[in-house]
Amino acid sequence: MFTPKKPVKGWTYIAHWGPWSENKDELGIILFYRAAEAQEMPEENETRPIRFTSASPQYAFAAVWGKGPQGIDTERKFRQFLNTTLNEVAKSQKIKKLND
Repeated sequence: MFTPKKPVKGWTYIAHWGPWSENKDELGIILFYRAAEAQEMPEENETRPIRFTSASPQYAFAAVWGKGPQGIDTERKFRQFLNTTLNEVAKSQKIKKLND
């Protein structure tokens, strides 16, 4: 599991990179959310729950397939994608479709 060292303009994420399919393909799963609108719960069985504390939280999901068109096929590239995307989300203050 990955998290940034600190939120960027109030935005943060929880992400996972690793083999997730029967083919053992690498897959990245990310939840971007406003840090002030959520509370991390205790980790249990490699699950890291988040409880939203706002009635209308701002969040977005993203996924990256290691064999996908973005060319993100290593953990290093995935971490770069996380940091770049976090900065884009924080800069725009809006959630939008990032990739096709």
